[in-house]
Amino acid sequence: MEATLIEEVIKRGLKRIEVDQQLQPMRVLPREDFKYSSILGVETKLEDSVESEAPIYVGEQLLEEAMAEPADKTVDRKALAVIAWDERHKASYMSKVPPLFYRQLRMLMSSEGINEKARRLMEASAVDVCDTRLRKILTYSLVPSLPQGVLNNMTTEESFLLELFRVMLSVWKKEVIGIGG
Repeated sequence: MEATLIEEVIKRGLKRIEVDQQLQPMRVLPREDFKYSSILGVETKLEDSVESEAPIYVGEQLLEEAMAEPADKTVDRKALAVIAWDERHKASYMSKVPPLFYRQLRMLMSSEGINEKARRLMEASAVDVCDTRLRKILTYSLVPSLPQGVLNNMTTEESFLLELFRVMLSVWKKEVIGIGG
């Protein structure tokens, strides 16, 4: 029962974050003219080869259908390898990653045209980064005050998890030993 409740809290929190992200702007370089209607019904035109801004839900669709290229740097295999190296070699420090790191990582992992060996290496790096960052978040959840800049280097998903851990641990301590909260 408790595990189901915690699972539901996590799923709802991550879903809220995902919806918020979908509305954030993304810079794209269209490969052809394209029109779309926003959630409010406003029609917007993106022109071929003109760097433009569109909501992420539109930009990702354009990228997926190869109708545009990202105008800003996104996580690719090389960037993932660098992040994995940084995380492993900076044991107590959380490296800066793009704000939409996990979203970009999911897109990278689902991209086609990657050979099996490269995909396995990429998946190993992704798991390594995730596990290393989770260990750091767990450690940060136990300290009374965070080192300066830690929150700036976390994604929204990670900040959510850190806060969830801190609340759970605080309530647990209060109930078990009668102090805190």
